[in-house]
Amino acid sequence: MDEITSNRLKQLNLIIKKDYSIDDVTFYDLNLDDVFSKINKTSSCIGEEVLYSMLRNPLLNLEEVKNRKEELYKLEKEKKGSVELNKRLKSLPKLKKISVFEYLNSLNQIEPKSYPFLLIPTLLMFVSALFVFINVPIGITFLVLCFFINSIRYFKLRDHIRGYLVSISYLSKTVAAASKIDFVNKDRLKRILFLKNSSFLLGVVSGETVNGGSGNPLDIILDLVKMGVHIDLISFYSLINRIKKNYEDIFGFLYEVGYLDALNSIICVKDCLCECEFNNERNGLNILEGIHPLLENPVANSIDTKDKSILLTGSNASGKSTFLRMIAVNAVLAQSIMHCYAREYKAPLFRIVSSISVRDDLLKGESFYMAEVKALKRIIDACQNNGPKVLCFVDEILNGTNTYERIKASTSILKYLGTKTLCFAATHDIELTDKLNESFINYHFCEDIINEDISFSYKLNEGVTKSSNAIALLGFMGFPSDILNC
Repeated sequence: MDEITSNRLKQLNLIIKKDYSIDDVTFYDLNLDDVFSKINKTSSCIGEEVLYSMLRNPLLNLEEVKNRKEELYKLEKEKKGSVELNKRLKSLPKLKKISVFEYLNSLNQIEPKSYPFLLIPTLLMFVSALFVFINVPIGITFLVLCFFINSIRYFKLRDHIRGYLVSISYLSKTVAAASKIDFVNKDRLKRILFLKNSSFLLGVVSGETVNGGSGNPLDIILDLVKMGVHIDLISFYSLINRIKKNYEDIFGFLYEVGYLDALNSIICVKDCLCECEFNNERNGLNILEGIHPLLENPVANSIDTKDKSILLTGSNASGKSTFLRMIAVNAVLAQSIMHCYAREYKAPLFRIVSSISVRDDLLKGESFYMAEVKALKRIIDACQNNGPKVLCFVDEILNGTNTYERIKASTSILKYLGTKTLCFAATHDIELTDKLNESFINYHFCEDIINEDISFSYKLNEGVTKSSNAIALLGFMGFPSDILNC
């Protein structure tokens, strides 16, 4: 996904500001932009934005989960209506750079203008014109003066509003197209139908003449009228006042249309997924034959955590990090689209946070270790908040510092997380397995080295790893024997 599209999709999430949302670090750790692209079968940019927001905001309430499942079932059952919905959604205008909801939000932020502010210049023009019949020289002088002042004011205001015309035009076309969808709230639709004709009413604001500078005498006359009496500006600000007054209904209607599109998208992909079961009485997570959706040839793995956290050991490139991401991605999908890439998924509802792809920041002058500390502090902070249990993922904890301090600090941090969260942690430090056996269950990944060749099964095994392959991998990559015989 390119940066422009990513920024557009983020806007709805910034506007609605949920109490809990997948943060940017976790979203990056789990490659959720790419996961979104894989499951995105929406027909409109509104649907894209809502589906993306659903992925950023996993549900934490069982009643909401129940409602979303029922909405999916109802829409899927109405196959004829679903086909018609898809047809209508495809007729909606497309956007690449700007969010639909960002458009609406920008209109809501426009400073309103009072009717006296808008009408006084027009009234002065009429008074001046009437005065011509009383005293021609004075009347014409006042008329020209008023026209000159109004023209300056007109161009100043028009330049300010011109950038908003695309927003209004888009909203107008969207409401016109979406109003034909059977599933939308008709009462809400009635309150915002005024938007359907707004593009026509404001079309003359977009250029100097109606015909885009053709020189048509009627267009020139109309422009002079606009400059003198501001009829287009009055129409614009009257419309803005109505939009602001009905903002909640417009936002709700757009979200409803996007939500229907997002549900339709889930229906398109759910046959490849399993429907997930949620029970907040459970302490752990049970996933049967889960796979990572972004792998071409994924290896399925299963695990039932019961009431303990999981500590993964294993050699390099054996599959530890991929396993962490597989569990995390499926947990996010389960709580957002109610389905995931597994044969079976059973769990309570979690708040999900990770520290996997930690990087240093040259521009901020931030070391790798400091970046790790900040990433881990996010997880610690999440534990302090009331609400559903935290499901966290930590890869190679405190890898940016020396061995002695890493083992000591890692033990304390993971012990804390093991009691406060359901934690999946991966490490090369075998020493941690003995220190954490009260709160963590040990699992591992391993490799097979046969005839100077290395292969990986990527299958999860119980217990602590018995092998390592760091030096062997150097040999397979052709490092000199002087290095290998260290």
